[in-house]
Amino acid sequence: MTLPLEDRIDAIREQFPAVSRTGYYNTGTIGPLPKNVLLRHQEREREFHFGGPLDRSINEALAAEFKAVRGKLARTVHAAPECIAFVENTTAGINSALLSRSWEPGEEVITTDAEHPAVRMPLAYLAHRYGVVVRQVPSADPAAMPAAVEEMARGRARAVVMSHVSFSSGGAFPVAAICRVAREQGLLSVIDGAQSVGAIEVDVPAIDPDYYAFPGYKWVLGPQGTAALYASPRTAQTMPYRIASRAVAERLADGGFRLHPDARRFEGTGTTALHDFVTLGDSLDYLAGLGHDNVLRRIGGLRGRFVAGLIQSSWAELITPAEAAYAAGLISFRVRGREAGAVRDELGRRGMTVRTVPGDAIRASFHIYNTPAKWTRCWPSFIVSRRSDGPAAASDGPRKRRHSRPDPGGLGAVVILARRTVAVAPAARRSELAFRGTTAPPKETDAPRPGPLLPPDHPRDRRARGSRVRSGQGSGAVARRPGPLGSCHMGNN
Repeated sequence: MTLPLEDRIDAIREQFPAVSRTGYYNTGTIGPLPKNVLLRHQEREREFHFGGPLDRSINEALAAEFKAVRGKLARTVHAAPECIAFVENTTAGINSALLSRSWEPGEEVITTDAEHPAVRMPLAYLAHRYGVVVRQVPSADPAAMPAAVEEMARGRARAVVMSHVSFSSGGAFPVAAICRVAREQGLLSVIDGAQSVGAIEVDVPAIDPDYYAFPGYKWVLGPQGTAALYASPRTAQTMPYRIASRAVAERLADGGFRLHPDARRFEGTGTTALHDFVTLGDSLDYLAGLGHDNVLRRIGGLRGRFVAGLIQSSWAELITPAEAAYAAGLISFRVRGREAGAVRDELGRRGMTVRTVPGDAIRASFHIYNTPAKWTRCWPSFIVSRRSDGPAAASDGPRKRRHSRPDPGGLGAVVILARRTVAVAPAARRSELAFRGTTAPPKETDAPRPGPLLPPDHPRDRRARGSRVRSGQGSGAVARRPGPLGSCHMGNN
């Protein structure tokens, strides 16, 4: 089946030069700006600073563009513009939601066992400062989570705080059902949408949380430092934990002030980076021009093909739920017998950007600019397998001489091509053979050719791994911060 936007893929990839040169599978951490969006951002900055930061006409035009971004963000999550606040990142939005209410010792907050520090650290702060008790719902079976939340809500629970999509497992949680339980039990509901908005369909009013925070610099391809906080009309009388000029609707004669009667009361200072938010609006326009449904279906199609290949392989352990109902844009998996850090580093040397996540796992994420043909050529031989949706296509022409060899990893269809040049099939056939590949690095890079990644039970690989351990390499260690919730993995989503 042809992926959406395949007829426009060359033009799309031209907008992302770095992605076109390498295999970038880490949009879940940071999404690159489209080239034309970046050029307009630079032009806008020059106009502002060269024309004079206090020039009235320049500032009025910038203010008008900035005002329009609120509506663009609102349309992305099917919300009303007055429910959207501009914030610095997802963590800032979650802090606004949690710190804008009072807490008593012994009150409980329900979360999951698969949260990013954007959730874990604010909860650790509540536990440390106010004596709040944090309880965790197991996330291994998403279908069972609403009932587990309902059971925990019978105690002193006051809030449910969790991700829509787990940054580590890549699984989507049934947040609409969980928020319904929260409303029925009188609990505050706060959702981290860092890995959902822009990757899957998100209708926030249908989910109906009290708060839903999401970034602009991941799946919607905006600049860092941009994010949004959806605040339900139920929060319209909430006093924010901080007061800054953008939260104020009117300054009173007696020195007091009146806050905005909507989500804007949670916004920050008047020195908010307007240019960055306007650029976020440009990125949203770019994605809208491709078609919202096209973007989401392409991300889902790429993910589905990759997951199918992992399921068929004998070397991979899939962590992300395979069911479509619990799928998003992230795929987390382990390579049996290998440390995730070592696999990540080897892929990096081959021009492939992925990241590690807790649980000694690899996480890959796909966006519109990724192609099956690209990962077919670039993923090393132990991370490919024959296509999962039917017999391999017939040969469509002469190919370079190839050598087969025993397959200790049990992949069966892995082929090692002759040393010098990779024979690349025409684009249509590369799309069909989505998981056949070679040990050769991508042609676009001038990196030296690495040696083959050997199966974990190969004698020479065992010796190499022993050498790396003795030299302190390949440990995959990450910085961890101890706290009331135990060690907390630090890093971007």
